[in-house]
Amino acid sequence: MRIASLVLVTLLVAFAVIAQEPNTGYPPYGSFEDGRFDAVNRQNLNVNFAIPVVVSPGRGLDLAHSIVYDSLTWKKSGNVWAPVVDQTGAFSWGWKKEAVAGAIYYKKVTAKCFASGPPETVWRFYDFAYVDQAGTRHSFPIDVYSAPTSCGFPTDPLEGDSTNGSGYQIEVGDIPQWPSIAPITVTVWSREGIRITSDGTMTDPNGNYTGPVTGGWKDTVGRIALIIDSSVSPYIDYKYLDSTGTYQVIRLTLSTFSIKTNFGCPGVTEYTGSGAVPTAISLPNGRSYAIEYEDTPGFPGYKTGRVSKVTLPTGGFYQYSYPAPNNGINCADGTVNKLTRVINDATSSATWQFVRTQIMTCPPFLVQS
Repeated sequence: MRIASLVLVTLLVAFAVIAQEPNTGYPPYGSFEDGRFDAVNRQNLNVNFAIPVVVSPGRGLDLAHSIVYDSLTWKKSGNVWAPVVDQTGAFSWGWKKEAVAGAIYYKKVTAKCFASGPPETVWRFYDFAYVDQAGTRHSFPIDVYSAPTSCGFPTDPLEGDSTNGSGYQIEVGDIPQWPSIAPITVTVWSREGIRITSDGTMTDPNGNYTGPVTGGWKDTVGRIALIIDSSVSPYIDYKYLDSTGTYQVIRLTLSTFSIKTNFGCPGVTEYTGSGAVPTAISLPNGRSYAIEYEDTPGFPGYKTGRVSKVTLPTGGFYQYSYPAPNNGINCADGTVNKLTRVINDATSSATWQFVRTQIMTCPPFLVQS
């Protein structure tokens, strides 16, 4: 009998491997409630918004970057609530702050084959995805091992189409043999023929490209159009070229909170920890965004990690709350069942109540007369 066992590498924490990633951003064929500043996905009640940093017009391909937030910050890992992680394995708390070209994700574990003779050890690479600049996750059905084994673990295919119908394609190359920890090469293509590589370089079909260089991000005409400086804690400074060729600065301020869930789902362990999250984004004109976070019910001094209010530079605000039961969470998968959104234009407010109804389907039955 052939038995395959998997051992997680230390690069990723255990819950990041077995938990299903949330469906964020703007999935193809989705239905959204547009709030101008934000959008609510009617299927899972994810809130998505983007705060623009720079748009540098280029030759065939613009360099654009926004600070993006998705509210589905929790996922269920077995019987434990776990925060969503970014491509480095760090807790993101729903924010995409520095992924100018989006981000390519995959998971890597050690696989052992016990078929006959001594164990055969190889790498397993799986759960490939590209999260684009808007926060949309495009998954690919790639699950491969670094070498053939007696257990018959697959070593191909190394390319494929996204599973959500978006038209993205992926190609995986240069898979290292165990125990080498060399990185693999992953390339993603959009439907329009834009090529995205793991380092963040984007190239259009005519060869125009934008991507990271020493000192910042280069646009297609050769300018260092964006510099992201996180060297001075607790700030991230985004320095961009304005129309006069002068660098302007947008400053993001991070604050550290004690974070805890209290969803009260039967049999599911709550999370307790801490995290640094954006609380202000200051613009060159002296105005700013202020960002607040949801208090954890029953635990003063703790936050759930979800944004509760964004005050705009104009003075208006967007406010989010999650009614009972379970603080709005779906205990089965970490999506949201209930959401209240208030939009204020600095003069008056309007309220939206979102409630997901779980529809159960029944098998056909026979009526005998």
